[in-house]
Amino acid sequence: MHFFSVCTFKKARYIPINCRELNKLYGSHNYSVIVPTNEVEQFNLLYNQLNLEYINVIDESDYISLKEFKSIYQSLIDSMNIIDTNQRLIGWYYQQVLKLSHVFYTSQSEGVIMIDADTILLRKISFFEKSNSIVFKALYENNLFYKLSCIEILGSVVEPWFSSTVQIFSITPDESFFLQDSLNNFLNKKNESIGSWLSKIILTNTINKNQSINRPYISEQDLIGTSKLQQGAKKIKSLPFLRSGVIGEMNDWQMKFASLIGYSYVTYEEWILKKAKMNNIDFVIAIIINIPFIHKLLKKTRKLLFNKNL
Repeated sequence: MHFFSVCTFKKARYIPINCRELNKLYGSHNYSVIVPTNEVEQFNLLYNQLNLEYINVIDESDYISLKEFKSIYQSLIDSMNIIDTNQRLIGWYYQQVLKLSHVFYTSQSEGVIMIDADTILLRKISFFEKSNSIVFKALYENNLFYKLSCIEILGSVVEPWFSSTVQIFSITPDESFFLQDSLNNFLNKKNESIGSWLSKIILTNTINKNQSINRPYISEQDLIGTSKLQQGAKKIKSLPFLRSGVIGEMNDWQMKFASLIGYSYVTYEEWILKKAKMNNIDFVIAIIINIPFIHKLLKKTRKLLFNKNL
């Protein structure tokens, strides 16, 4: 099994923890991590010290450099006479290009699995069934901007639509080729690198429709999920996970208990983390608020209160 992540060094510590869990759950596996050019040596040194030499550290510029990505962005907004000084999320869009680039370079002969760098598996997940990969369905939220981007780029979505943005995706070689063909219909790949071509697809679509990249308007995970459904994928699975309210890292006992009650993985979002470790009260609160119907209720209540205050 070939797993991969896109990562910066401040999140590098989670990948060894995840590798420990992957060894327990799947045994021998491959793992690639795509990292900033100026952090390649740090990653290699860290993983060698941890006896994780099997992790393949890839320089992100092997696909496309951040400088080139920003140059493509600037050229596009200049050509559209758009002044957009808010580039807060440019790195977020860039990592989507890196993920898709790795898929297209790697999945020519084998299926690949992406796991966000701050995500740790808690229990075994089936990623493939026979010759197809499984489509993962978000339990917690649907970003309608993601749906609109899928319609614009891929021509349609399978209804009833749901988001596949869940920190994880898997894809087979056949599914990868199908997606490449669909993307080529949207924007013909000329004599350019895959990274440059993908950057133009994501940025052109986003800027044309929204005149900026100051919000999350597109998801590579939804592009992949939509494409797989268009190709005829039938196996759809929901993955309960812990993210909201995860204000610190979990200990081994908490991870085991979360797995036993059905949670598939935990994600450590930097903006949510408030402390180094969660105590048991913190843990119980996180367990409760990540129950899907409770999460939706809290989100709806928050929206109603916010709108009322406006």
